[in-house]
Amino acid sequence: MATKKISTELSHRTSALFQKQSLMVVSSAFEKDDLHTSTSLFATDEKFNICLAMHTDTLRAQQFRKNPNASGVMWEVGDLYIQWRGTVKELHNPKQIDAWLDKLALKAVKLENFWPPIFQFRGQEYAIFVIKPTWMRAMDISQFTIHALEPRTETLIGKSYEKKSPTH
Repeated sequence: MATKKISTELSHRTSALFQKQSLMVVSSAFEKDDLHTSTSLFATDEKFNICLAMHTDTLRAQQFRKNPNASGVMWEVGDLYIQWRGTVKELHNPKQIDAWLDKLALKAVKLENFWPPIFQFRGQEYAIFVIKPTWMRAMDISQFTIHALEPRTETLIGKSYEKKSPTH
């Protein structure tokens, strides 16, 4: 199925939510049956690239190096629910790393009473990974109530894989 044209309004709302939120759920895997999911501090850019920082030897860093695929979700009650899949690249360029770390620090200070592990890293013991989404969809949940019709998703990046049910 071909990529469909997305609404400008939903694209802007998705971008705004990516800028507003500081945490999302991210999944990774060594192999097909060896999954790992956790809540992650993230930063993003205007192309929806997602940056994560972690200790160099964490399970997630090892998984990203072996299998550069990730997926995730984020939402805000009464606004949007977003799902995505993408490919992961570890950064080694100091200027790129510094730029992303600045973005991550700005996101972290928005979180009251939460000190992400990024602030506990010492020296060069951290790794920075950027995920480029290859597929993303958003569901408008601003008007969703138990009495409303089922909300519909809209593919933002990549092909639409929806079949009979638009929200599976």
